[in-house]
Amino acid sequence: MRTLLDWLAESESAEQSPIAQKLAERGLTIAERRRLSDLLALATSVEAPAVTDDTTADRDHALLDLYNWYADWSTTARILIKRKDHRCSLGIGEKRAKRAAAGVAA
Repeated sequence: MRTLLDWLAESESAEQSPIAQKLAERGLTIAERRRLSDLLALATSVEAPAVTDDTTADRDHALLDLYNWYADWSTTARILIKRKDHRCSLGIGEKRAKRAAAGVAA
């Protein structure tokens, strides 16, 4: 996006250029491009939060607990729920693919 905005700024020295006229017709005026440029500068200036080892260890432990709970739940659900449509709605079953009609090549 930055490259496009820079290229447009360099290629349009006057408001009457064909590029500027076409962009203005489409709603991308010089003021709008400046606004987009400012938003892009703001978005790229924000620093990513630092992640500490304690945070990742806690997250990994929570994800492992969640996985273990899901594995237990899905095993129990597969045993207790027999209808395939109910299993599919719970996300633990798969629909069968429709068979091709006889005599019709797939």
